[in-house]
Amino acid sequence: MIEHLHKIQDKYGHISAAHIAALAREMKLAQTEVFEVASFYHHFEVVADDAPVAALTVRVCDSISCEMGGARALLDTLPGLLGDAVRVVPVPCVGRCEQAPVAVVHHNPIVHATPERVAQA
Repeated sequence: MIEHLHKIQDKYGHISAAHIAALAREMKLAQTEVFEVASFYHHFEVVADDAPVAALTVRVCDSISCEMGGARALLDTLPGLLGDAVRVVPVPCVGRCEQAPVAVVHHNPIVHATPERVAQA
């Protein structure tokens, strides 16, 4: 399933409800199973069918390590700093707890992230 989700993400730049329904039908799975996998991993941009898709999404890890390292300040500061063309979203653990806080820009992790380092990336 993950390989299929990557192919959809790469081709369309996001995964919509219609994509989830089609993949579930193709794999003979419940839509909830596909949605749970797609929404768990920070690599995938899951959006509602009528939602505008930002040209760029910055993902900020909000796990306990990142939260303790300043993720909340990043989530509060980045939208105003980066503007409306960039979507800033919290995501679950990105696997770099020792380098918290972490933001991900174009699949590139920004470790020990600060608003300035994320904006530069």
